[in-house]
Amino acid sequence: MSQLTVENLIDSLYLVLRRNNEEVRNLISEILSIYDKQRQKQSFISNDNTELYVYLLRDVCVSGLSIEDKSGRDAYILKLRNNKVLSKDPDTYSSLKRIFLDETPMDEDTYRFYIDKLNFIISVNIIDTKTRQLFSKVMNVQTTQSPEEQTQFLRDISEICTSILQHNQKVLERKQQDDHLARIADFGNAESLTKAMTVYKDIAVKNRLVTGLQGMNRALNGGFPLGSSIVINASTFSGKSLMLLKLARWIVTLNNVDRSFVNPTCIFYSLENETPQNVKKLFEEMWISENRCLPPTDMTDTQIVDYCMHKFNENGWKLVIQRRVGSEFGFNEFVADFENYKRAGYTPMAVVIDYVNMMRKEGNIETVGNHLQIRQLYTNLCNFLKSNNCCFITAHQLNRKATEIARMNPVGAVKKFTVDMLADAIDPQREVDIVFYQHKETDAQGNSWLTWKLDKNRYDPTVPEKDKYFAYKFEGPLGIMDDIDGKDKSTDNIYSVVSDDEDDEDDITPVANVFNTK
Repeated sequence: MSQLTVENLIDSLYLVLRRNNEEVRNLISEILSIYDKQRQKQSFISNDNTELYVYLLRDVCVSGLSIEDKSGRDAYILKLRNNKVLSKDPDTYSSLKRIFLDETPMDEDTYRFYIDKLNFIISVNIIDTKTRQLFSKVMNVQTTQSPEEQTQFLRDISEICTSILQHNQKVLERKQQDDHLARIADFGNAESLTKAMTVYKDIAVKNRLVTGLQGMNRALNGGFPLGSSIVINASTFSGKSLMLLKLARWIVTLNNVDRSFVNPTCIFYSLENETPQNVKKLFEEMWISENRCLPPTDMTDTQIVDYCMHKFNENGWKLVIQRRVGSEFGFNEFVADFENYKRAGYTPMAVVIDYVNMMRKEGNIETVGNHLQIRQLYTNLCNFLKSNNCCFITAHQLNRKATEIARMNPVGAVKKFTVDMLADAIDPQREVDIVFYQHKETDAQGNSWLTWKLDKNRYDPTVPEKDKYFAYKFEGPLGIMDDIDGKDKSTDNIYSVVSDDEDDEDDITPVANVFNTK
């Protein structure tokens, strides 16, 4: 174990006297915890001076003493003079007195220097402890273990490694001082407030992610703000997975983010459908949206790959689809994968999960309950991705009550869906920022429509009621067509729409001609 030194304790005391805030107190609490553990294991050679510094650290943290409190500081120095240890050690007393009387302001760079120094000590000890755990498990593993025990062993190893990566990444993020983050706003500091306003404009105003549907963009006041969390609630066979693929496609093909976001990335985690099927569907979606027809059946693999490489990369985004098995993919595994992208130089700006409820949940369902497991999973995902300015998009299943409502009274059924119709738990709606209900409905002429209701928007609660409901007609095998670059095809009343099939037919180019002109 890395040895804690008296110098580390002195640095801690120097820091807390100048910045006795929550961040510093938390760090010192961890430093003292390391000291207590090393002392119990007799790996720290303690003496009277060591005990004195430990006592002073605890006392200053609790009392809130700082060098700005001159009267309190002077009274404390007088108390030190009468200390039995210091009365026998004038050199140590003089050193402490200088620390207490030094009124040199601590600038931000010096503050970060001491913070980073203490964080490194803590990190080394965490890595040391986790490595010992790792070594112990590897040494004690038996090759004759059952399949269940082998799986648990691998899961334990993964969790230990993930915990190390998570802690280290937090420290690195603090050191990088990302320009797109504003953790603290000091209303007595103009620079702090200016940064907060700049970040707000960058994240919530300038860099909204638009969709391919004018109706949805109108309901969102322009698009999804960076860092927002979105859930689409729908019944079985209502197009949830396809809608998530559409959103991923729109993000990378319709949006140009600020160049300060290096290598913007959208990660699509599929816990239900296989990657080849998703790739094929994304290609078809892209082709249909651009050409208003199905892709030619005689396209070669090379032609499809070239088309996708061009269309999905021309705005500078990286789109990645991953197939994950829910029982082996929980929050810790997600964080580890997310951090891998960041270490590789990418900036994940959107994460789409199809769907969260299929991910592995922490805790015993019999003691914790499924709804609490889901709540914790959503809370962790929302908070983690928001802290990284990354959009989080998923879908959630509606229960039988919603199905029954739609069957009994199908007209405008999506408007009747409420939070108590969510399957398993209502917590997805509670935790996320933006909630849509989605439903397939058939009008009086037998035309199929995909309808939406915006039920919650934490970023813009003043959206007009007339904009919260919108619908798009299925155009035969082409499905729901993008309309962002043309006529608004949305409606708020599917039963009053005059058929425009003849106009649509004039816009459709024959398949062969479309491909041959490329």
